[in-house]
Amino acid sequence: MGPRAPKNAEEPKYGADATRLEATTPVMPLANPLDKSYLCGKCCPALREPLINRLGHPMYQRTVTRSIWADNMLAKQYWRYKGEVGYDMTKEPPAPIMSASDQTRPSTFPLSGMQSTNRAAHVAAETAADTASDPLTRRELEAAGGKRLRIPDVIVLKCSPELLKEMKAGAADIRHFIPAQKNIERIVEVKFEGDFLDEFQALAYKDIAGGAEFNQLQPEHADSELGCQCKEKRRPTRDVPVFAPAPVPARITARRPAPTKSEPAPGSQGMRPLNETLAATQTSQVSGWEVVLVGVIVIVAIAAAPETGGGSLLLLAAP
Repeated sequence: MGPRAPKNAEEPKYGADATRLEATTPVMPLANPLDKSYLCGKCCPALREPLINRLGHPMYQRTVTRSIWADNMLAKQYWRYKGEVGYDMTKEPPAPIMSASDQTRPSTFPLSGMQSTNRAAHVAAETAADTASDPLTRRELEAAGGKRLRIPDVIVLKCSPELLKEMKAGAADIRHFIPAQKNIERIVEVKFEGDFLDEFQALAYKDIAGGAEFNQLQPEHADSELGCQCKEKRRPTRDVPVFAPAPVPARITARRPAPTKSEPAPGSQGMRPLNETLAATQTSQVSGWEVVLVGVIVIVAIAAAPETGGGSLLLLAAP
């Protein structure tokens, strides 16, 4: 299988990423049943419910890492598996970068340990990074740290029968759970579909492992020896529906017809006589003082009108 392009989610494009070479160094698949069962138990749910980064891309590996971190917190760091431990590659052998505020756990922001020797600044940088919740991916951290910083996916520690007995008795020394080279049983690189192990990673991680094993797990691989046979599959990408704006009604350009006035019934001079108007008007429209007022107006008009024009004053406008 040839090299595949890195995923957008966890491997943002840097200048160096364009020259990434797929590893030619042989890496054995993870075969230990205990370790494989534990890690597949983290990978399979991550395929279905991954964390989403600030660009909206799924972060499968970071979802696995955060689940491992949670197990370590519950066990107070007395835990066989360590997720995304940063290593200072300038040390011989490479040394794990531990938290400035808690020397029993690896730093969740190892870049801060590379940039500052001031403990207060180191603590402040870690706190700010934890508050921001995954501000940088592993690839971004490694790119910022240059060759001095490398971050393997999973460190598996030695857990001898004697150490298990000490743990059950509550007498285990926390120093056995520091991911220093002498405590490492194997390093596991977890590669989801679309990601691959490059040559620089392989060489650096082998340097970190020393004489320990270096394995690879491909959760989505069809071969059961290489993958996890997850029942959960990647959540399909759903297109966001785009709603078209409601059509704007066309402007009405035609002029509305002018309201037609009702023509009065034919009468003297084209007007309706008062007695017909009152007879045609409903009682609910003209009643009480209104009828009296109309009558007074008519009487006054008759008295004031000249004889030749009195008839015309008895005519009112149609209702």
